[in-house]
Amino acid sequence: MSKHEDDFLSWEPEVIEATVPGTDQTVHLRYPAFDVWHAIATEHRECVGRPASAALVAKTIAGSYCKKNGEPLFTADSLDQIMRANPNRVMWLYNHALKTVFKNDDEAVSEVEKNSAAGQD
Repeated sequence: MSKHEDDFLSWEPEVIEATVPGTDQTVHLRYPAFDVWHAIATEHRECVGRPASAALVAKTIAGSYCKKNGEPLFTADSLDQIMRANPNRVMWLYNHALKTVFKNDDEAVSEVEKNSAAGQD
């Protein structure tokens, strides 16, 4: 891979902050690398019209929540811990991840295309 291609593909994940409703706790999410994003987004598309499995909910949370510095907060070993956590908290974390770092609906695609076109002017 050339230096230009390497620079083009290198990426520091953006970290966003959110406050958990009803608490003063702050959580951080990072946009996952493409391979993680694609695997989870594909699994979500396969379950359209029915609820996501508990394992997919846990993988989505593990793939997006991080420490303030962007390091992953959870590992593959954390999936069981997530599955045993408070259901309301888990579902908030899951839904927030879907609305932010895993958002891939038509509106999100349009926004990316619009930003790309604006950058070419």
